[in-house]
Order: sequence, then C-alpha cells, then structure tokens
Amino acid sequence: MRIKSLKIIFIIFTLSIFSCSPQIHLIVMPEYKNINPINNKTIGIYPEIPNIIIENESSLNDDFGEGDPVKLFYSFLKENLPVELKNNTRFNGSMFLDEKHKISLDSKQLNIKKEISLEMMIPEDGYQLHIDSTLVEFILFLQNIKTHEVFIDIYNAATNMSTSNRYLKYEFEYLIWDNTKGKIVSYGKGTSSDTVFMTMNENTWKNALKHMAKLIVKDTPFERKKIRKSSKYIY
Repeated sequence: MRIKSLKIIFIIFTLSIFSCSPQIHLIVMPEYKNINPINNKTIGIYPEIPNIIIENESSLNDDFGEGDPVKLFYSFLKENLPVELKNNTRFNGSMFLDEKHKISLDSKQLNIKKEISLEMMIPEDGYQLHIDSTLVEFILFLQNIKTHEVFIDIYNAATNMSTSNRYLKYEFEYLIWDNTKGKIVSYGKGTSSDTVFMTMNENTWKNALKHMAKLIVKDTPFERKKIRKSSKYIY
C-alpha cells in the first residue's frame, strides 16, 4: 500500500511539473507594454531553415509523406503559419519571406532572465525591409525550431494500471521586429504543444502551430485576448 501511495505521489508530482512549467519566457520592450491593441497590421515571417530540427521524423513522414523532414516541415510552416497568425492574433495579413527577401542579420545575445538568454540573428537598429517598394510593418524572426514528442505516464490507483499520454511539441525562439521604427517589439523562447488522441495527423501539427502563434504575441499589443461577458467569450 505504501509503495502504491508513493507511486501516486510521484506521478502527480511529475504531472504538476509538466503542466505548470512555463510555456514561454519572453520580454516585451517598454515602449510596447500596456498600450492599446494594435490592429490591422501586416507581418512578414522570416524563418531560418538551417535551424529547424525534426526529432520525430517518422511521425512527420507518416503525416506528410516521404521526403526530407526539414523541407516538409518548412513547407507546412509556409502554408499554415500565416493563416494561424491571421486567425489568432490582431494581424490582418501575414506573408512568408523567402530567399529573395534575404535580410542581413547579425548575431546578438538577448537576455530574458538570469538563467535564460537567446542568441538571435537580427537586423541592426534602424533597419527597414521594403518588399516591392512596400514596407512590411512588422517582421517575425523565427529561429531554432525543434519538433519532438513526449510521453507522460498517468497511474490509475483504482485499476492499478498506467496509461500513457502523448504530446506533439514545438520548441522555438522568436523576435518581433517593428519594421517602421527599426526596433525590437518582443522576443522569447517557447514551447507549444497538442495532445495526440489515438493517432497523429495533420491537424495535430496545425493545433500545435496555432498554440505557437498565440504564444508569439503573448503580452504584446497584437494579442487577441478573450474576455468573459454574460457567460460568452468575445474578442
């Protein structure tokens, strides 16, 4: 009986660590804190392809077909991340910046807290990117993306059996750049996820991407918060 109790305590402790650990560590620059929401702006997405790591290659190939996992995931990002940003943030437009929009970047260390910092590739202060003579208002730099899966065992004392929960996770680092002022809006390091029910499919990957989009704009003027009013949620 004592062994069973200790087992339950261990499982609960493990789950509490897993569920309560922060999904994102971030910094929002003072100029962009506690200001009115910013609506109807466009954002360009600039991912670093070499910095994509796929640890669950077999799952990705099962869901997206045969091919280079990094290229498959990049194509998935290119097709779906602009949609998720438009649907889950205050940006009304989003575009993927590919190789023809090559930006000159420099490595810079950005601190979040004492034990957490990022080594990001970002433009120099004051930089503005024009695409076909049009100024993109904001740019999302997305770097060091890693996909993997996690299994968490949950012990049921009533049945004396354990079940395993499976999660798809994206680890990522990001920075939002104000392209009109040439300065940083926010940056951070996060982990988005989705629970795998029975089997993974393309929707599992999309749900984790939706979670990523929401985390990227957290605590910024681009966050679309839900407000409870008369038992309904409104934006």
